[in-house]
Parts: sequence; C-alpha cells; structure tokens
Amino acid sequence: MVKSMEEEAIVHFIGFTQCEPAMARKYLSKNRWNINYALNDFYDSELGGFTKEHERSNRRAVYPKELVQLFRDYCSEDTYIDFQGMIKLIKDCGLAIEDLATICLAHILHWENLQDKIYRDDFLQYLFEQGCCTVNDIKVVLKDLNEKLNTDPTYFTTIYNFSFGLILDDDTRNQSIDMDIAIEYWKLFFLNESIQSVEISNELLSLWFQFLADERKKQVSKDIWQMILEFFRKFKDLESLKESYDENDPWPFVIDEFYEYLQDTGKL
Repeated sequence: MVKSMEEEAIVHFIGFTQCEPAMARKYLSKNRWNINYALNDFYDSELGGFTKEHERSNRRAVYPKELVQLFRDYCSEDTYIDFQGMIKLIKDCGLAIEDLATICLAHILHWENLQDKIYRDDFLQYLFEQGCCTVNDIKVVLKDLNEKLNTDPTYFTTIYNFSFGLILDDDTRNQSIDMDIAIEYWKLFFLNESIQSVEISNELLSLWFQFLADERKKQVSKDIWQMILEFFRKFKDLESLKESYDENDPWPFVIDEFYEYLQDTGKL
C-alpha cells in the first residue's frame, strides 16, 4: 500500500528525531507538514536548538536508510563524494555548477572548494540537519534558500563571501582567483534580476569591468572580493561616489585606483 505524503513525513521525522509518532504529527501539522520547518521547531522546542553536543550525538546516530542510500548513489570508494559525484548530484537537483543555488548547496555541505572531497559522515550529518533524505528533499531546501538569497542581505553576503573559496583554483588556495572567473561570478551575483537583497548600479559595475580590462588586472584577492561588495553597497551611483568617497578610508588599493581611473577618464 502506498503511504500518504503525511505518513511519509512522519516516518522521516521519526527517523531524524527518534520521537514518538504523536509528537512527530504534532510538529509536522503545526508547520504545515514542512519537515524542515518542523525539525527546526522540534530541536528549538525540545532540545534548545542544535548545540555542539547535539552535533556530536548526531554523528553517532543511525541515519535514515534513504539518506544513506543517497550517499551511496553519489559516493566514490564508499567513503567520500568527489567532484564528479557532486556534479551528478547537482544535475539531479536540476542545477548547473554555476547556479547560485549550487553555491547554497555547497554551503550546506561545507564544500569549501570544488576539488575537495565530501566524506560520508559530513554528508550525512549536514543533510540530516536540513531534514533531507532524498534529492527531492534537497530541492525543497534549495528552493527556500534561493528565496532567502534573493531577499535576505545577510545571507546574500554569507553566500557571496563563501563562493570565493569555492571557486579558487586548488593550486592557489587562499590567494586569488583569475579575473575572468571573478567577472563571471560578479555578473552572476550582481546582474541577477531576481535578487532584491542587494542593489548594484549597473553603470558603476560596467565601469568597474572596464577599469579591470583597461588596467589589465589579472587576479582578485579575497580582500578585494569581499570589499567590492561593500563598495557597491555604499555607493549607489557615480554621484554618491563623487560626493562621499574618501581615499583615507581602508579600501583595498585597487579600489583607490578605480576611483582615480574614474577621475582621469572624466566620469567623476
């Protein structure tokens, strides 16, 4: 007999929490049968949230068989998921490697660089915390996170800053990324019409790209990556930049160069 969606949700909820069916139904119905919200509510109400002790306990938990099978579907050598396995998972989630939702997934899994392996315990633990057992569960979580990315400036900043390490070439970890890659990701973050959590001047962004090309800049450091977002947030257009920019402020040197470039080319 095929289980109803509510029955399946209760089974998943009990698998995560080891609680009684009545309590599972209570939290699921309270949260309109959204298992992720229900789990968060349960942990906050019954356990006081995910503490370090709970995290260590969860690592020793018996995970739901669907979650273990999910790992097996993408793993290599039964101990970790490599880049090719992650690409397969990303595609099965209906995403491409360059999608912002993919960066949200990487952030969930603490996948800090594209060349890193994701080990079994980490994969199970981090998806367990999100209430995920299947690819469809992951899709639901990523849909919520994509909406959060579009509307929550703090989360946008978190994902933007996280992306720097993710796209670093493994040989230059913690140093810099190639300018061509940086520009593609800046376009991805700053020219996305669905994102309302940050407003970037298209004119100023285009001039930034032109400056980088004219001055033949080749690399972007982590400091530049992070500060350029703050620069665009602070200066909404050329007029505000002209009126308020102070070269004594602690901007990276390349941003001071950009300001001087705009003066020299008559933009300010």
